Amino acid sequence: MHLIVEFTYQYKVREAVFEKIGRISKILDKEDKVLIIRSVWRSFAHQKLLRDRRFKIIKKEYPDKSEKEIIKIVSYFIASEKKSIHSTGVAVDALIYDLKKDCVMDFGNNNGLHLELNKTCYPFHPDITDQVRKNRKLLISLFDKENFVVDPKEYWHFDYENVIWAIEKGEKFVLRNRLLFIYSTLCFILRMNNNHSNPFLKMVS
Repeated sequence: MHLIVEFTYQYKVREAVFEKIGRISKILDKEDKVLIIRSVWRSFAHQKLLRDRRFKIIKKEYPDKSEKEIIKIVSYFIASEKKSIHSTGVAVDALIYDLKKDCVMDFGNNNGLHLELNKTCYPFHPDITDQVRKNRKLLISLFDKENFVVDPKEYWHFDYENVIWAIEKGEKFVLRNRLLFIYSTLCFILRMNNNHSNPFLKMVS
C-alpha cells in the first residue's frame, strides 16, 4: 500500500476504514498514482488549533467583521472540537498524487496540498474545468465504491458509518443501532482525547 502522509501527524482510523484505504491505494497504484491522506482522526486539541488558525486568517481578511460573524465563517468549513466528525475516526480527507506528472492532481482549489476554502469546494460546483471535474470524479468514485459518502461542501472529505454517512445514505443504521453507535463513538472520542489505547484503532502507514 502506497500512501503520502505528513510524518508529524498521527494518522489513526477505525480498522474498517484502514482496510478500505488500503484497497483504494492498490487501485491507484495500477494507474501510477498515490493516495494522499491529508487528515483522519483528530483530537479535540488539534481541531481547536485548526479553528484558531482559521479564525486569525479570517480576522485579518475582514478586520471590520465582529467576532460572531468571523466564527460563523470559520464554522462553515471547520467545525468546533465537539462537533467535528473527524473525532469519530471514520472520516478521511484525501487527494491524489500523479507519479507520471510528479505533482498533486488539480482539483480546482488546491495548490499542491494547500486547499483554498471557497465556493469551489463543493464536489460538483459548476465553475470548474472539465479536467478538474474528471479528477474529482476519480477521487469520489474510489471512495464511493468503498461505501463512503463525500461531504456536500468538501470534495476531499469522506465519511463512513457515522451520522453524516447515515443521513446521506438514507440508511436505518443510526435509528436501528443508535444507542450502540452513540456509545461506541463516545468511547472512541473519550479514549483518544485522553490518550488511552483503543482496540478499534489502526495507524495508517
